[in-house]
Amino acid sequence: MNGHRRNQSSMNVRRRFRNQGGPAAVDAGSIANGVRHPILGRYRAVVTVLKTKRLTLRELTLDDVDGLLEIFADPEAMWAYPSTKDRDQTEGWIRWAMASYQANGWGLWAVVRSEDGRFLGDCGPMPQPVEGEQVPELGYHIVREEWGRGYATEAALACRDWFFANTDYERLVSIVRPPNVASRRVAERVHARMRLFVWEKTGTQECLYETLRSDLLDARLDTRATIVR
Repeated sequence: MNGHRRNQSSMNVRRRFRNQGGPAAVDAGSIANGVRHPILGRYRAVVTVLKTKRLTLRELTLDDVDGLLEIFADPEAMWAYPSTKDRDQTEGWIRWAMASYQANGWGLWAVVRSEDGRFLGDCGPMPQPVEGEQVPELGYHIVREEWGRGYATEAALACRDWFFANTDYERLVSIVRPPNVASRRVAERVHARMRLFVWEKTGTQECLYETLRSDLLDARLDTRATIVR
């Protein structure tokens, strides 16, 4: 049940992520707008995880409900899902990500356009059941108004590279509905291979895209330096 992870505890990964000056850093500009963590109950600043040429990825907070509702309440943006989400469901989605930050040191992160602070969506890995194991699955959602600008690909590539640089997992996947051509194009840029499988979570046939740590050495895989140091 470890997603082909090396022998290092998730606690050590979290410690490196939080306390040793790694890619995650407290956003000093947001300290005044810190939030009370819904699980731990203590006041904390928003945490920036990584930056790319155009994007900042940071931890989601409950202040992002309205931003995510721009996606989750939009029937056209959510056509590949069973239904849209209401405010309570969207808040639950964010709490799910926050719980993963504490349990794993990673999760779905907010995607923000750096130049103007525009909330664009979310992107990042979350544990999902895949063929009997809990496997990190890279997901991404961008507001429909901003589709076609390459934001999902830019964010997903950076999350993939961050994930293999900052965890000891050997495998990262993305699960996409076969008719979802736009999401499949992103996954094709990020991952090394794809096969169809029946996802036990839904009982439906899905596309399982996969990248192994060893695949990053493959010249055919897009390994552009997307993270800004």
